[in-house]
Amino acid sequence: ATLSGVNSTQADSLSTAGTDAITINLSGGSSTAALLNSLDGKTSVSVNASAISAISGTLSDVSSSVSSAGITNSASFEASITGSNDENGISALNAVAASTTGTITASFSNLTASQADALTTAATDAITLTLEAGATTATVLNNIDATTNVAVGASAITGITGDLADIHTARTSAGITTDTDYSATVSDTLDENGIANLNALAAETAVVVTASVSNLTAAQADDLSTASTDAITVTLEAGATTADILN
Repeated sequence: ATLSGVNSTQADSLSTAGTDAITINLSGGSSTAALLNSLDGKTSVSVNASAISAISGTLSDVSSSVSSAGITNSASFEASITGSNDENGISALNAVAASTTGTITASFSNLTASQADALTTAATDAITLTLEAGATTATVLNNIDATTNVAVGASAITGITGDLADIHTARTSAGITTDTDYSATVSDTLDENGIANLNALAAETAVVVTASVSNLTAAQADDLSTASTDAITVTLEAGATTADILN
């Protein structure tokens, strides 16, 4: 038998068995993943859900409906994942995102920055991420920023390391929310060109900033506004200066 022009709710009134050859052509619109999975169990023929523009439900249900050989989905459906997920759901979310060009909406919490870095969602996806406390690299934070259009919740991050350019990108990005009490360790050696960004970094956080600055004059080094508690290694160029600047 063939059933066409019905939505998933109407089609779900079927009481046929999974061994019955019922051709189901769903009309356009949205559906829950639970309904699609239910229909999948009522026919041996792949459910034609290619007109469905949006699928909602738990990550488990959406993942099942997307991966089932018994359901033919659109290549551009939007997916809204209900509930909050953790690192155990990242693989399933990546698979859902890979199956569609539509926007994915989901929330993840209680995961480390390293775990969140495994996401392969797009910058257009609305993935709400709340990172656990701990240290990370600026590169990882910037990578995560590129997997969602929602600001990454990184306010629990206690330490950030990396090149000054990467740290500057992470801390100034509107897509990353940091706190004002993280330590920062700059891994590359700076010269006078890095002083402005180093000062801005030190002004943002009340915790220790560690960095090395070399190949600069005493006058250039005097532009540093870091705190006496910051661990700034300064190596001056040859030349004359005043005692006031050195002090």
